[in-house]
Parts: sequence; C-alpha cells; structure tokens
Amino acid sequence: MFVVIDCGSTNTRLYLIKDQAVISKNEIPVGVNSTAATGNNVALKEGIATGFQQLLTQESLTLNDVRFAIASGMITSNLGLVEIPHLTAPVNIDDLATFARQYRDPAIFPIDIPVVFIPGIKNAAGKGSHRWI
Repeated sequence: MFVVIDCGSTNTRLYLIKDQAVISKNEIPVGVNSTAATGNNVALKEGIATGFQQLLTQESLTLNDVRFAIASGMITSNLGLVEIPHLTAPVNIDDLATFARQYRDPAIFPIDIPVVFIPGIKNAAGKGSHRWI
C-alpha cells in the first residue's frame, strides 16, 4: 500500500493506493500558496501530515501499513517541500525516474516512510513562454 500526494496551489490531494486501485482520498485546503503567504512551508508540512493521518484513520490503518509515498505537482516547486527543476517535454518514464528525488521528513511521516518526488514537466512553447503540464 502507498500514498500519492498531488499538491497544487490551493489544495493538496492524498490518495491511498492498494492493489493498483484508489481505496481512499483526502483533499486538504493547503498548497504552495500557503508557503507564499507565510514565507515558509510549515503550514504545507503540517497540512500534509494531518491529511495523511486522516486518510489512514478513514481506513482504520496505521503508518506501518504504508510502504512509501509518491509526491508530484507544485510540491516540487520553489514554494513546495523539495525543489526539483522541471523537465522539458518530451519526457519519458526513464527521464522522470532519473530526476526523481527521495525525501524523508519525520515531521510529515513519523516513521521511516520514503517519499519520492517526481519532477514537473514544462513545454517550451517559445522563448519566454512556457506551459506547465
């Protein structure tokens, strides 16, 4: 079982995955805009930790039931938890794996659960204009 974290500007969604299916979802009202407003990512960390615990409680699970987490979206921006430069399309799965970063933070996951951060992808539509995917 693992968790997928999809962090946006205003909300973060957490999905609990078991046997390749989403068995539970939790959306929390915190995203990288919280970091921009406060100048630090404390609210983002606390929100994800709380949302993660709520997700487990919904399914009567404990931290020991989760093997790892995968994080993507704005969480890899300079306002997120781990800044990873965006890759420019076209990108394949090997590129994503090569530039993914593992991160551990006991403030979010009190036991040793690795979180793999996936880089974002940008489309260089022309000089000075990028569309983020």
